Amino acid sequence: MEILEILRCFAFVSTRLGYSAFSLYNFVYLSSIDILSSAIPQTTTFIQKHIPPPPQTYPSSVIQPSHAAGTTPPRQTHPAIKADTLFFLDTLEYFIPVLPVKQTLEMVPVVRGYLGPVDEGVDKKVLESAHSVFLAILARGDISIPHEPYIQTIYSVPPPLPFPLPPSLHSPALPFPF
Repeated sequence: MEILEILRCFAFVSTRLGYSAFSLYNFVYLSSIDILSSAIPQTTTFIQKHIPPPPQTYPSSVIQPSHAAGTTPPRQTHPAIKADTLFFLDTLEYFIPVLPVKQTLEMVPVVRGYLGPVDEGVDKKVLESAHSVFLAILARGDISIPHEPYIQTIYSVPPPLPFPLPPSLHSPALPFPF
């Protein structure tokens, strides 16, 4: 557990460069997860200790001019909190298969909080990690875990465009931006 605590402190480096950028880091990370997974009480303690704060958004009265009324404002968190959140979600994905159903059910609302529209590049990584965690939860096959809100959330989040569209494709005559 202490090794994962140390690696969590370096999350800002590993999330920036990617976990596979450092082969020794990746080996130690996955080995630590494997060892901790064999002790369920310590695993649940580690997870409960590092649940990130819920995503913060601007109140509707402080929406920036770049966001029209009725759209979701950008999430505002410190980069260290974003790195901790990403580390938590990535690590939680590995622990989902060994967690008891009760702890898995407690993680559903936490993960669901990060399954919304995103505006910043780092939030996209958090969104992808949250999806991965929820898919790991669904892969467990537990019928008691609610699937409906996840499916509704997925279909409410528009996919980000991989590149900016030229002005000629913003024509109202075209139903889709292709």
